[in-house]
Amino acid sequence: MSQLAETLSGGRPQRISAAGRGPGRQAYWTLYLARFGKALLGICGTSVIWMLAVTTELGQIVDNFMMEALAPWSDGLGGIDQIVLWLVGETMIIAVGILSFAIVGWRRRWMLGWRSLAALLLTVITVQILKRDILTRPDLGITYDLPNSFPSGHTAGAVAVAVALIIAVSPYWRADFALAGGAWVSLVGIATVINSWHRPSDVIAAIIIAGTFALLFTPIEVSRRPQSRKANRIMRLLGVGGWLLLVVGVLATLVLTYRLAYSIPAVTSQHLVAWMENYAQVALVERSLAQIGVVSATSGTCFLVLRAIVKLAR
Repeated sequence: MSQLAETLSGGRPQRISAAGRGPGRQAYWTLYLARFGKALLGICGTSVIWMLAVTTELGQIVDNFMMEALAPWSDGLGGIDQIVLWLVGETMIIAVGILSFAIVGWRRRWMLGWRSLAALLLTVITVQILKRDILTRPDLGITYDLPNSFPSGHTAGAVAVAVALIIAVSPYWRADFALAGGAWVSLVGIATVINSWHRPSDVIAAIIIAGTFALLFTPIEVSRRPQSRKANRIMRLLGVGGWLLLVVGVLATLVLTYRLAYSIPAVTSQHLVAWMENYAQVALVERSLAQIGVVSATSGTCFLVLRAIVKLAR
């Protein structure tokens, strides 16, 4: 195998085993606990988001207000948001699935292909079951009577596609794909909010759910080659940048929630919907907080989730 081919394929990474003694066993259990600990955290996080944003009156008001605050962006994007949303359709998911199998076939790592396919299918199916039968949206008279949208199937599909490629490619390229995938999934999630397809809570929950399945199916292994300086820089960027974005997003949402709690008029549900739509356009501070909250929280969550995947299989 030539030097170029070896770099591109990454060779055959070494699976860490629980058997034996020494540093290998310790590293295995560290990653093993990290995998299931983060997966459990994802389940708890999704439950908390649903309870706060979907089952409470104030949560529904804040969630819908944030969606209304991003709606005007659609006019200034020149159709870019529509192109982004088209790229997460069924055709693209099938195409990426075929590409992932082609990559693992070239690398002779067929089990990676089956793992990525399982994570993708379980993510898509689970999201639909949760949306239709389990994580229901109670009618609290906050918004229009529409079908439940929690969590977002489009965003979950985008994350699953990004994860499939991250798992399929060699360890040399995984950090690069995580960075590119994080940017792309963030655009998809934000685009669904801009077009009023989903509320922010739908998007963030979908990212977490897809990341949970990815953590469970990503193999625990290390490459024979040490991680490159470029990959280390990207991983630091994903970590530091992801946490900064997430903290900014959470703080902006908390401040927005506080301000809205003292601004909500005592009116009927029909007038409340009209008030939210109008207030999101005229209240500059609240609108800015909502926009910062959606963009920062979505991007930060996505970067941190994909970084966690790369850390398991590197």
